[in-house]
Amino acid sequence: MVEVNAGRLAALVLAVVMLGGCFVGGAPARDNRADLTAGDLVGAWQDDAGDGLVFREAGEFSATNLPYEEFEDFQSALPRNFDPVGDKLDAVGVWDTATSREDPDGPTNRVKLHVKELGGRQVSVGAEMYAETRDGIITLAFYVGDPDLRDRKIYRKCDTAC
Repeated sequence: MVEVNAGRLAALVLAVVMLGGCFVGGAPARDNRADLTAGDLVGAWQDDAGDGLVFREAGEFSATNLPYEEFEDFQSALPRNFDPVGDKLDAVGVWDTATSREDPDGPTNRVKLHVKELGGRQVSVGAEMYAETRDGIITLAFYVGDPDLRDRKIYRKCDTAC
């Protein structure tokens, strides 16, 4: 007969239970993707810092202080001597909506920005935002940094002029 240490047995049972929760019937991820229409998007949006975007019915947008992280890979599109800490990245361009790449049959939750002017310079670059529902309200988010950390710059639609 094999003698089992009670402490080791308890640790083993705890490990199995924890791993089981990860692989067998763990809590499903909450789907907070919004299903956007053009009417949902058109209007003025603002983040907590007062930076904003305006989406027009004709498919055009203007923005104040877009997140630098969206354009890190496009250094040649940034203004000369651009300082990400102190300079603002205003933009003008056109917008469109789409489903996510991962779920083409899912909701229309992606806002594609084709930037034609960035920081006062003529450019041709793209950026993407994602529409999410938070407490029943649609928000727009730029994901900045590590997506696993869910670092976002979040915009809420203004009821009146921002």
